[in-house]
This record gives sequence, structure tokens and C-alpha cells, in this order.
Amino acid sequence: MYVLRPHVCTCALLCSGTEWASYNLGLFLCELCAQVHRSLGSHISKVKSLRLDKWDAAQIEVDTDATVET
Repeated sequence: MYVLRPHVCTCALLCSGTEWASYNLGLFLCELCAQVHRSLGSHISKVKSLRLDKWDAAQIEVDTDATVET
């Protein structure tokens, strides 16, 4: 069982090869975290490849009012 906690994949911040994102949660993910997020199900985290998948405007829209807590 996975417990969802608001966080940023810190390994994705440190890795130069980050190629995944959860577009409904607004997170960039490393490959390992992307696998975990995919296993949670698309009703929780919607994961796409940054390079291989097609993105529409709604999926890449940035919420300028959002704040990130560290």
C-alpha cells in the first residue's frame, strides 16, 4: 500500500535524465518514481513521458498562483 504525501521527487531534481511527469499532480519524476506513480493508477497520478508522449495545452498549462512548499 502506498501513502501519498505532497512532495517533489527529489531524485528527479538531482538527475539530469528526468524524462517523466505526473501532469495532474504537477511533478517531474525520475524513472523509478514514474513506475511507482504508474502503479498507483491513473485515477491518482497520470504519468507521461516528456519526450515520447504527446502533450496538449491543458496538460502543460502552468498555474501561476500555485505555491510549492519544501
